[in-house]
Amino acid sequence: SELFARYWKKHVPGNPDFVVQPMAGGGNTKGIDYVMNSARPDGLTVGWLGSSASTRIVGPKSQQIDWSPLYDTVIGANGSGTVMYARKDIAPGLTTATDIKNAKAIVLGGQDPSSRLDTAGRLAFEMLGIDYRYVTGYKGGAPINAALLRNEISVHVTPPGAYLARYVDNAIKSDIAIPLWYFAAYRSDGTAVEFPELAGVKSFKEVYQEIKGTPPSGKIWEALKFIADVTEFTSSLVVAPPGTPADRVAILRQGFIKTSQDREYLEAATKQDGMAPTFANA
Repeated sequence: SELFARYWKKHVPGNPDFVVQPMAGGGNTKGIDYVMNSARPDGLTVGWLGSSASTRIVGPKSQQIDWSPLYDTVIGANGSGTVMYARKDIAPGLTTATDIKNAKAIVLGGQDPSSRLDTAGRLAFEMLGIDYRYVTGYKGGAPINAALLRNEISVHVTPPGAYLARYVDNAIKSDIAIPLWYFAAYRSDGTAVEFPELAGVKSFKEVYQEIKGTPPSGKIWEALKFIADVTEFTSSLVVAPPGTPADRVAILRQGFIKTSQDREYLEAATKQDGMAPTFANA
């Protein structure tokens, strides 16, 4: 979002500065709550939020979030698949992804039980019948990866951009960890979206079939596809607070669309993240 904001200003009349304010938990429940209930609907504030399907179905109803008040103020969306990787020294040791079926004392590290990343990892292990311990509360992907390098945790789930830009060069190339699988992105017609940047990493569907001998199916699989596989690329939504004037939303939306097609931005994003971002504009 920080990189996007640098280019977004070019495509908004008057070229206003965009001030990015990171917020712990801002991509999930805390950020959604702030945009819906605290931010001013003046056209000067937008949230870059994880769409987090899990915030609508996980936990008690009092903690589930209804996105409908934000539907009229959606500016755009972006999305990607999800990559799950693990330390190679989980006993008795991992050489390939299918070795995870024999692993002992697995510790999955994450941010929040409502996070789509955490939920994807937990559902994948549930489907495979793998015992694990879940440790939550880390403040972002970088602290989780540091915990994995310190051997506090052994498995992490992350977006592919972060995986390619941060984790391949340390945990993977240092031979500390291996990718287990990625959760594919699916279009609404059921076809999978290919990620050539993840060549060599198998999809969860492929690894599941290698371990179990049959394709994945059932309620947990449907939940996993809903939460992790990001139908139509909506892993993140960019929204203004409810009640923001429609003309200001339209200006921001047009600027967002132009930025998402800005070649200079796309080149910078690819250099930073190892892959070009994908957008579904409002």
